[in-house]
Amino acid sequence: MNPALEKLVADESVRLISALAAECGVNVYLAGGGLRDCLLGRSVNDLDFALSGACVELPRLFAERWGGTFFWLDEERLQVRVVRKSAGET
Repeated sequence: MNPALEKLVADESVRLISALAAECGVNVYLAGGGLRDCLLGRSVNDLDFALSGACVELPRLFAERWGGTFFWLDEERLQVRVVRKSAGET
């Protein structure tokens, strides 16, 4: 496995969302620009995840346990965002 991808997969947020997805009975997939940047050796600033099914409680649980804030991007299409301040941000 690509060393940068290995490091990304070991990230706290990726491990947490993977565990929560397993609890909800859905598969979670790393997707989007963060994955692209990782594979290109660039700095990863954000991560996008796609789920194999609808599990509306998963992002709320993730936000709660990760110390982030949950908000809807598009409730009809079940698209959400969870954000958390980085270390050192005020």
